[in-house]
Amino acid sequence: MQWRSLTVLCLVAAAAANVAAVAIRAQGPERPRACADCAPPRGAAVLPPVGRGGMKARSVGEALSTLRFDDGTCESGLGVASIHTAFVEFDVPPQCATGGLDVVRLTARVNTGTASAFAFGQGGPTPPGTTEISTAPMPAILGLGPCPATGFAQRAIGPSAAVITGTSNFFAGVQYGNAGGFIGRDTDSPPAMRQWLNCPTCGMSQYSPTDLTNMGLAGNFMIRVTVEDQNCVPVELIGFDVDPRAEVPPAG
Repeated sequence: MQWRSLTVLCLVAAAAANVAAVAIRAQGPERPRACADCAPPRGAAVLPPVGRGGMKARSVGEALSTLRFDDGTCESGLGVASIHTAFVEFDVPPQCATGGLDVVRLTARVNTGTASAFAFGQGGPTPPGTTEISTAPMPAILGLGPCPATGFAQRAIGPSAAVITGTSNFFAGVQYGNAGGFIGRDTDSPPAMRQWLNCPTCGMSQYSPTDLTNMGLAGNFMIRVTVEDQNCVPVELIGFDVDPRAEVPPAG
């Protein structure tokens, strides 16, 4: 009887350890894995800087522009089985830094899990930490299925809920709850080095584009924002690469 009790306790302990271990995993045809509970990658702090890719801006209406880095198709996903935030770093045109940008819509490819909030942060070298993230309410985005795939979900962001002012860049993305999930990732385009991951239960609380690249998880999160730039002078966003292709229609 004592032997059986000890066996049961060991099994319970092992199960608890497996639940506690949180790893960042890629989702796609090859399904590579990378440890998020390990020490930071060796040499990550001394790697030479990697150039960031140019942002694409497309006019979608009077004083409205959609900002993005992905090509509209996800080849893989990236996620954590725990609370986390997937961020993309966007640029602010110099003529809009003072007047500001009002984020009015989020377009995102959520593969699995439920994205429960729109997350954003004012400019700086890194996104805000987990406890400093600003969020705006939105209807939850449910998973659309694994990659490879196309299709997005769109959610309106309330007026003045996410205003970006006095900065040359900002961070925007989605926040997952305790169950976590996967966000779509474009991996066959050159990585723009703009994807960030905040994960309070992982080995590091924040993963930079360099960290993710060192882990074999480079790519571009399929996260876009539509901004109202009516306070800019001139009104239209200028100075970015403009993609002549039509926007990929949302799937939900």
